[in-house]
Amino acid sequence: MDVIPYLAALSALAALGLAFFFYKAVEKESPGDERMVFLMTEIQKGAKAFLQAEYKWVAVFGVIMAVLLAVVIAPLAAVTYLLGAILSSAAGYAGMT
Repeated sequence: MDVIPYLAALSALAALGLAFFFYKAVEKESPGDERMVFLMTEIQKGAKAFLQAEYKWVAVFGVIMAVLLAVVIAPLAAVTYLLGAILSSAAGYAGMT
């Protein structure tokens, strides 16, 4: 029996638990005074606008690469590539949010 997949799954669950712990710890803290909250919201707006502009170009690149992978390697390679790109984009969005 190979134990590595189980260790990987256990590590992933531990990492998610730790991330949730830190999320709750940060969420309990005060966001700051009125000026800090204003600056925070402006930075968030800018970050979201940047991600929207970037993801438009990344989507075009991803579709082109998926077509190339489907033709050159295999259709399943294109599906896995797109799934990885979508999940990576979601992680980037969650991280910026």
